[in-house]
Amino acid sequence: MIPQEFEYDAPATLQEALALIADGERKVLAGGMSLIPLMKLRLAQPGHVVDIGRVAELNYIAEADGVVRIGATATHHDIETSAIVRGKCPLLAEAAGHIGDAQVRNTGTIGGSVAHADPAADYPAALLALEARFRLVSASSDRTVAASEFFLDAFTTALEAGEIVMEVQVPVEDPGEGYRYEKVAHPASGFAVVGVAVRVKKSGEAITMARIGVTGMGPRAFRDEAAEKMLESGVEVGQATAAVGEGEEANIRVGRLSKASGARACGEGDQDGADEGVVKLDGRYTVALQQARAYAMLQDPVVLARCMPGCEGLDRVAENEYAMRMKMVLASISGKFEGKVRITDSDPPSSFRLLVEGSGKIGFVKGEGLLTLTPDGAQTTVAYEGEVQVGGTIANVGQRLVETTARMLIKRFFEKLSASGAGVESLESAAD
Repeated sequence: MIPQEFEYDAPATLQEALALIADGERKVLAGGMSLIPLMKLRLAQPGHVVDIGRVAELNYIAEADGVVRIGATATHHDIETSAIVRGKCPLLAEAAGHIGDAQVRNTGTIGGSVAHADPAADYPAALLALEARFRLVSASSDRTVAASEFFLDAFTTALEAGEIVMEVQVPVEDPGEGYRYEKVAHPASGFAVVGVAVRVKKSGEAITMARIGVTGMGPRAFRDEAAEKMLESGVEVGQATAAVGEGEEANIRVGRLSKASGARACGEGDQDGADEGVVKLDGRYTVALQQARAYAMLQDPVVLARCMPGCEGLDRVAENEYAMRMKMVLASISGKFEGKVRITDSDPPSSFRLLVEGSGKIGFVKGEGLLTLTPDGAQTTVAYEGEVQVGGTIANVGQRLVETTARMLIKRFFEKLSASGAGVESLESAAD
């Protein structure tokens, strides 16, 4: 397929690039190994692309003060073959050598890869095990974020609008450490079905330090600290290895992939695709607000507009019905939607039903949920259950990503609601 028309800039300096993307509306292109295929399939339809591949300030590999610094546009081949990386951070060089094929490794970049945050990518596992950090810059900011805080969810990172990954900072490995990156590669794509990066340090026969990064087992890569502690406490290697992926991260990320998604992946179960794009959700959020106050805030259109992620306007058209304008971002796909929000089945101050629907060039989204408010002293627990459905282009990203994005949007809604009130006591959420 052919991408839709778009404007293109190729700045020569970092300052120029940051000025171009400052409004957060333009899409950044580094190596293009992720964005260009999405554009060809029209899963991503940016109106303006900024190519940072010619910015010399972003292409380097250097070591100083015990840290290897890698510019965002260094290619996978650069990293795999760099004498500095191979000598100081060999685990990262090994992981780079597992990426795609020769063409991909000579074109794709480390900055583009980590910013894309594919949950089956190779770099995240190694960078987590290496306790790397990312330097993120914009026209008005410069900050450093640990890898453990950077990968938030599937195709979702800590990057803010207008920011790019400028540099990957990797602490030099101790020469006495052992390291290994192993993965089970998908035979067609080469992506990791599962990949594990490990660093260990021993004193005699005892393991005194272990770092384990895992990719491919859920919506994002993660460090398995439980397995690390087992190795450091003297548990046999085989027992610790068998426990990788069975801790808290597995409960959050792996468990929800299993039955339906696993059956589809193995070619089993219902094959008609009728449920594709539909995700059932439930959870609860406790806010430090009296029940009546929490109920009133949840029905206030001003509060709803402020708290709904991506909402750009909410105008009353009838009693308990509002016209809505919003922008949705799902992985590399983004677009504007117009639709409506309705409040039905109100039973103040205990419960009501919220219906949201919208459509745009990239598809449609519908959501319906029952919210139940239960008083708990000076606090209120808001329980929700419902489902979200998407169709059109955005449905092509797959049900797993729709699920994780829906959970993230709900979480952000309640966080913003809490910020509008008195505070948050606890959060528990789940998706079926």
